Amino acid sequence: LTHSTYQLNQHSAWTLLTSNVGNCNAYATTFELMARACNIQCDFVRGDAGGAHGWNRVVLNGQYYYVDLTFADTSGNN
Repeated sequence: LTHSTYQLNQHSAWTLLTSNVGNCNAYATTFELMARACNIQCDFVRGDAGGAHGWNRVVLNGQYYYVDLTFADTSGNN
């Protein structure tokens, strides 16, 4: 998050990883890819947060946790 800038119309993990710009979908998709590469069960979650929004659900030690990189971003880039 410290190396990226939130940009509403940039949806893909590819754009986030190559151009450092993306929206909640790009953040969540990238996180899902990285978590799965580490053998962590992770799902992309679609919902509403005052508008269409995407975040993740991970399973660690049999417990579900929700991860929202967009709202966790304190870098000031969003």
